[in-house]
Amino acid sequence: MNQVKLEGKLTHDATYRHTPAGDLIVSLDVRTPLGDGTEASVPVEWFVPITSPAPSLAPYHEGAPVRVEGYVRRRYSAMTGNTMAVTEVVTEEVERVY
Repeated sequence: MNQVKLEGKLTHDATYRHTPAGDLIVSLDVRTPLGDGTEASVPVEWFVPITSPAPSLAPYHEGAPVRVEGYVRRRYSAMTGNTMAVTEVVTEEVERVY
């Protein structure tokens, strides 16, 4: 089973882009504590289909506490002649924790 649950704080304001089909992709980085007292920054891609209402990104600013459930995806990207592997969490819902 490929399932991830994260809770932490955003390391920067949310950024977004649209796919050619019109879907919204919101990029987040969630800083979450590890069991050994250190922290990890985890890249998250929030997929919002064009058929869904777009979320307000105002609450998703640097330092905002969030909860994410999704799955791990590894993709490859060719940049400046080099192929890079990117591991990220993909989700369809991000919950702001108050």
